[in-house]
Amino acid sequence: MFIRNENTPPFDWQFAGNQLTLHACRFDATQFDGKAFAAARLAQPPHIGRSVRKRQAEYFYGRLAARSALLHAGLPEVDIDTGAQREPVWPPGVIGSITHNAHWAAAVVLPAGLRRGIGIDIESRATAQSQASIAAMALDAAELDVLASQCSALDRPTALTLVFSAKESFYKAVHTVAGRYFGFEAIRLKRFDGAQRQLEFTVIESLGDVWQPGATATVHYQLWTPEDILTAFVW
Repeated sequence: MFIRNENTPPFDWQFAGNQLTLHACRFDATQFDGKAFAAARLAQPPHIGRSVRKRQAEYFYGRLAARSALLHAGLPEVDIDTGAQREPVWPPGVIGSITHNAHWAAAVVLPAGLRRGIGIDIESRATAQSQASIAAMALDAAELDVLASQCSALDRPTALTLVFSAKESFYKAVHTVAGRYFGFEAIRLKRFDGAQRQLEFTVIESLGDVWQPGATATVHYQLWTPEDILTAFVW
């Protein structure tokens, strides 16, 4: 099982020689009180203070999970700022990733010398209404063909959500070295492996020194709950 709140043990996810210790908590944004920032000694940036309750809850629980991850790794308790592209700014010597959907937030950290990039993403399973928009936004015709031929064990909403989430995880792990924003079309789904719970992508655009066109990126996934999907990419 994954960690259900900040008071239970973290979850160790092992794949392809990586071990990620995920810290996560479930939350109800409708019940969130902005006073929680002061009570937990978490910094509340001005733009978050001006945002709606839902955004405040997402930010709070994401940063709470990040603090838990840092402390678990034996690192100082510091506030995680936000960069120019809304990415978390980690302390020196650390790489990490934060993710949330409507009711979960999670974070993971690694020593910077161990890997160069890490990205995790949690998504709610696509609804009947959102399937078409996800397919149009995140996949091309060739990728839809891959899902149709290789992903028969999963229903279409889950399969579409997996590809969307995997591309989000890849972006989080690579955007710093890419030095720019890039879209879903920068990588293309090549192979789906349900037995190993992984998706293999081909890089289409130049995204830094390592990620040149033709390179292969493998993203791993977990069906976290019946309605929530988690992906991770480490390199």
